[in-house]
Amino acid sequence: MDAPGGYGWGGIEERSGFLGISGHRRAEHRDLPRLIHFLRAPRCLPLRKIRSETSCLSVVQCNEANDIVSGIFLCNYPNVPSVPSDDWLTWLKTIYRIRSVTGRNTLFVHWLVWDKSYSGHFLKDLLTALFDITSYCQHVILVIPPRVTPADVFKREMTKIPAKCARHAKEAQYLYLSDRSRLLPKLKIRKIVEEDNDDVVPIIDGETTRLKELYGEYYISEMIRYPDGCRQLIIGEDVDGSAAGVMCLSSTIDIDLLNENFELTAYHGFRKAREDDEEPTYVAESNELPQAVFSQMSRERSPLREKYLVFAIIIIIG
Repeated sequence: MDAPGGYGWGGIEERSGFLGISGHRRAEHRDLPRLIHFLRAPRCLPLRKIRSETSCLSVVQCNEANDIVSGIFLCNYPNVPSVPSDDWLTWLKTIYRIRSVTGRNTLFVHWLVWDKSYSGHFLKDLLTALFDITSYCQHVILVIPPRVTPADVFKREMTKIPAKCARHAKEAQYLYLSDRSRLLPKLKIRKIVEEDNDDVVPIIDGETTRLKELYGEYYISEMIRYPDGCRQLIIGEDVDGSAAGVMCLSSTIDIDLLNENFELTAYHGFRKAREDDEEPTYVAESNELPQAVFSQMSRERSPLREKYLVFAIIIIIG
């Protein structure tokens, strides 16, 4: 697409068969040469180092061959030089009348590139990945400068927000907005009833079939029919009513079992502290470990060892 620096597409070598998008991950520094290869505008070069090193979130998509097919870099302020990075809320709410955005729940696209072979369907999965990674982000905004024609995929997957005073849309700056609620709608949470057995059991079987092997096909229905007073089962439903997740809540907790399998020393083993409590032996051993390490290092101290000793002390204190 004809776009300003930071937005663009490119091509890669042709393949005999089309490879679908398999997933996403956080971008790494070694991914930059591949992402820069997608850019076709030489005037984008001065922006590359800035966008990659100062972005709040960087994500890449990969295909089934583990090749990068798209990359996006986002910041918590708009990519508009005339708008102060610390006072963009006034600009956004005054010109575009978007009232729900805050400095905490909004990210702006500063750098976006993709392989043209995936132009038709990469954006929806990429935006969904952003909302999956950032639980706090509710809005993703792309600023389109004047006289720039974006790709058609933005019209399909995002909402166009023109300026309230714009008379000619093509000659004015406008936004493309994506909301979390559109891609990841909120689930309806309710208590499980007996009729939910056939929907809940397959979800649990996806993690483990142990419960079905022990209690049979209808153990969820039996748990609801014969409640014990200390257990609650809840289910999350999509907008179409299909089961999306299940959770079992119990007031009976095996504290000893949790302490055997998890390091809960910092939380006092999930127990209330009392004046007559004795310090557990495993706490004393963990406190003595750094002292033993430093004692061994101090036997033969060299300038290099002193350097590592100071570094280790800083890490533990920090």
